[in-house]
Amino acid sequence: AAPLFAELAERYPEDADLAAQAAQARFLAEGRRLTPEVRTLAERALAIEPRHAGVRGMLGMASFQEGDFARAIEHWEILLAQLPAEAPDAALVRDGIAAARARLAAPGAAGAQPAPSPAPDPR
Repeated sequence: AAPLFAELAERYPEDADLAAQAAQARFLAEGRRLTPEVRTLAERALAIEPRHAGVRGMLGMASFQEGDFARAIEHWEILLAQLPAEAPDAALVRDGIAAARARLAAPGAAGAQPAPSPAPDPR
């Protein structure tokens, strides 16, 4: 699916959702790694729609995995602000934020486990 979404994103460069779907498909195809191609597509989507939920969720996950907990919190707080408080996705995002804050408070703490990641696209 990643090549198809990339082609569609190229054909429709002003469509944030296509850029986001291309980024997410490539992110998954790359083993959940934020490659330069994924980053470029994600940045394009955010340039069009700065609060894009799917991209914010994905970038939060990638930042958390890379150990950039402050950046993960930033992405997830933007995502959380868009979700209804009672939504199941909101609970996942809150858990991710709490885990990132705990990691910031105790860097290098032994036995720390990664937070559950919010769904890439809660829509």
